[in-house]
Amino acid sequence: MDFIKERLNAGDQVMISATEPFMSPNEVAGLIGVSRPYIVKKIENGEISAVKRGNRHRIRFDEAQRFAEQYRNDLASTLGQDF
Repeated sequence: MDFIKERLNAGDQVMISATEPFMSPNEVAGLIGVSRPYIVKKIENGEISAVKRGNRHRIRFDEAQRFAEQYRNDLASTLGQDF
């Protein structure tokens, strides 16, 4: 905030904008520990909500967190049944 005040006091224009953080399928795959094609398949199947920016998928950060939690819960459940 101090930087913004300094710039305003110096007569500079300051613009503040808010955008939702998005992640690429590769970033989501790294977060969860799976492959990028796995994430793309989940997007195409409708299991992960994503938007297209040009020819690229972008996944909202909260959606990536939701899917990561679901993935971990499903994995824990599956592993629990095997033991």
